[in-house]
Amino acid sequence: MTNINGPAQVLLSLRDASQQLRIAVPTLRRWLRERRLAYVRCGRAVRIEATEILRFIEQNRHPAADEQKHSGSGKE
Repeated sequence: MTNINGPAQVLLSLRDASQQLRIAVPTLRRWLRERRLAYVRCGRAVRIEATEILRFIEQNRHPAADEQKHSGSGKE
């Protein structure tokens, strides 16, 4: 399916998004209130783009000590 802006984004329910993140729905609701994740309102329903879950994971990723050493920082 495409729209005028390109391919349609996959929208996840709060339950599906919380399962992807392995957290409880109330925790996800708190994160949304705190604006940690972007969301879409569809009337009364709240949806989260699948790409937003991936962005959130990458943004909050903390590399292991091995990865920091080999990241090219020159601090070995």
